[in-house]
Amino acid sequence: MKTAHEVQGWTTSLDGLRRACMSCAAGEELQRLHEALDLLRRTPRELGPSLSRAEAGKIEIMLACGAAESAALHLIGPQTSVMMSRGSHGQCLASAVTEPDGLELMCEGATVSLAVLAAHLSMVMEALGLPEVQMGERLVSGWDDPVTLH
Repeated sequence: MKTAHEVQGWTTSLDGLRRACMSCAAGEELQRLHEALDLLRRTPRELGPSLSRAEAGKIEIMLACGAAESAALHLIGPQTSVMMSRGSHGQCLASAVTEPDGLELMCEGATVSLAVLAAHLSMVMEALGLPEVQMGERLVSGWDDPVTLH
């Protein structure tokens, strides 16, 4: 069991990595994905299950082959629907929707994999009820559910 200080350190690292994914250069995507693997393998038991060795191994093989997009999509998992697009200034946008609750989060990044990873980390933060993700701007669209932009 981790102490409250260790859990707080992990959640701070999670938020820092999420922010780094949204602001780093394209050449840093593999580094960020490796950091995410390391962090998600060490998820405190108090917060939920960590990434299994088997799943982490599959993702590491994808990264070794340079398949960053495949690794990010595998990390986000089959329970989350993802839509990706590219803006006029070259920034990538990933919109992720979880099932069955329909939570939708959007994040941007320099590459598709960074945007998807940022969206996944935002989903983890939202699921844990961490306040940092609440700082995103909530928009009300034509649907009944709010959309969060980061």
